[in-house]
Amino acid sequence: MVIPDAPPDPTYYRIVLTDQEGSDSADITRLLEDCGLRVFRIEELSQSEVDLETTKKPVGKSGDWQSDRRVG
Repeated sequence: MVIPDAPPDPTYYRIVLTDQEGSDSADITRLLEDCGLRVFRIEELSQSEVDLETTKKPVGKSGDWQSDRRVG
């Protein structure tokens, strides 16, 4: 009997959205769920938190945020 491969691990995303009109978070949740995504939570960020999130260094080619680190 062949043992089947394990299912792939789920993928989680953190998405930063801006809404100039200030929609209710329920509207955003409904939109994302209609697209087939499961929403765990929505956080409202201050402008300084948004600036910090959008200026983070991009993930390296290997997908590991530490891929560009060197020993020594």
